[in-house]
Amino acid sequence: MRNYQTSPFSKEKGFCYVKTKRFFYKRRVKMGDPLVSVTWWKLLIVIVVFLVFVLLVLEESRFEENSNRRRKERTVKQRTINHCEEETEETSEVRLNFGKDGKKLIPVAVQDADTKTVLLLGSTNQEAFRQACDTRELWLYSKSRSTLWHKGATSGCRFRVEHIRINCDQNSLLYLVRPYGDSPGGVCHAKDPDGHFYETCFYREIDISTMRLSFILL
Repeated sequence: MRNYQTSPFSKEKGFCYVKTKRFFYKRRVKMGDPLVSVTWWKLLIVIVVFLVFVLLVLEESRFEENSNRRRKERTVKQRTINHCEEETEETSEVRLNFGKDGKKLIPVAVQDADTKTVLLLGSTNQEAFRQACDTRELWLYSKSRSTLWHKGATSGCRFRVEHIRINCDQNSLLYLVRPYGDSPGGVCHAKDPDGHFYETCFYREIDISTMRLSFILL
């Protein structure tokens, strides 16, 4: 059986050169020719493998690029958070976050300026905070009534805001207040057995061992 080998394809369309043991001879390419079919299949396999390799390289490069971008975004975000925290803790500017509409609530602890007794814990929004600063009276936001709450407008227990303190993260407030005017005394809406308003909303204590409440003598 002859040992056929193909040389580089001839520039003449439809022909190739086939080598026997001694010489090359010109041969017309036919459809289904095993000699040509094997050569094209090998070429096709090489092309497919090359394309798969290129796709894998591109996919790996894209994955690495996305990972680097996400890593940079996390780094920038963390630096921004740290920078904002440092600015919030050290700045002399008021940066209370009441939200875009000014309705976001911020917790407020109300304390007696003289006795240091914690009177109540409430909330304020932007409007209530502005009212408290402008009038120097105790304005809060009532969650139960969903409206501004002027402390003492109904009960007569009015308080003057002497100082306003803010925590390190600027997300909670402390009002130091004093009663004024014809205030009947007390701050809570609840009354003791004698019919007087309690001096603080925290007039009961939890017994940790029994998990029961007991009244505190103030």
